[in-house]
Amino acid sequence: MTGSGRGLQATGLEAKLDDLRGVNALQVACGDRAWPLLRKQYLALGYSEGVARLTRLAAAGDLDSTSLAADPVEWARAWLQGFFDDRRGAMPEIWAEDGTVFLRTKECRRCLTLEAETQEPVPHGEICYAYCRAWAEGYMDVLTDLVPGLVVHYHNADSRRTGPGHDCVEAFQVVTP
Repeated sequence: MTGSGRGLQATGLEAKLDDLRGVNALQVACGDRAWPLLRKQYLALGYSEGVARLTRLAAAGDLDSTSLAADPVEWARAWLQGFFDDRRGAMPEIWAEDGTVFLRTKECRRCLTLEAETQEPVPHGEICYAYCRAWAEGYMDVLTDLVPGLVVHYHNADSRRTGPGHDCVEAFQVVTP
């Protein structure tokens, strides 16, 4: 995948800047009413990428949906790992622990969204929630649609936005039927 795309798919600085320019323009034009719209858009973009990845795996004969039902926590971990492997951008640490999949981006790793925000004045109060987190939730929702009764609860466990030296840690609690 190239540096194009939107949200988490954007791996190049110019792609991030283009994406954030649109977010910024909508927020300037519509104020806080823009954030629910953007959240829905990024949920949809994440879901769309998840379905596209599933169809690629199925076409290649690499989709084993029975293993998803048998071990959804491991499948969720491998699902996130596979996205970042395919994307070839900054690689977070991804691990599973007690029914929860964690995704951690270390402070020392380059985060293009942070770099883009220094050049494009997007109000940060909502940007992670709408831009990255909604995308990740949408991407994980694909799994819940494949296994009836499976639920993935998402929350931000820590964010580098809370002060210097903090890592970004996202948690996906996988609840099996």
